[in-house]
Amino acid sequence: MWWKSICVFAALAGWENLAEADVSGLTVTPGRWESTSEISISVVGETEEEMVLETRTEISQSCITPQDHVLDAAELAGPGCSVSDIWVKDPDMSFVLVCRQSELTFYGTMVASAGEDGRTTLGRMTLKGRREDGSELHIRADMTGAHAGPCVG
Repeated sequence: MWWKSICVFAALAGWENLAEADVSGLTVTPGRWESTSEISISVVGETEEEMVLETRTEISQSCITPQDHVLDAAELAGPGCSVSDIWVKDPDMSFVLVCRQSELTFYGTMVASAGEDGRTTLGRMTLKGRREDGSELHIRADMTGAHAGPCVG
């Protein structure tokens, strides 16, 4: 389904790996990261009442190498998305994104902030897209991450 693409894109986007800012993007601390994403997908119809279609928690681990430690907005947004209004100031980043998934176009924002030590992160992605029947899909992902030591394997 279309929402699996959005959730995979959210998990792979790397928001849980953000650390400190750089002029070209955000610098992540190389090593192993453990991440949790709380994802909610809902629909708003003619009555303007929001109905939750799905909520779930995804837990993942990733390894960031020293060569890949600076992430720009386009990398974070993922495939099928374009970015604008990029704002980066240590240790925060935000931007507007437009993502095309299947036959839907989603509009939204991504924001992230790193802890003072650069080893913990918080992020949020919010997207909205209108379906053919006029209803609107809302996707929200709240992400946390923590540096968990050196990469293994």
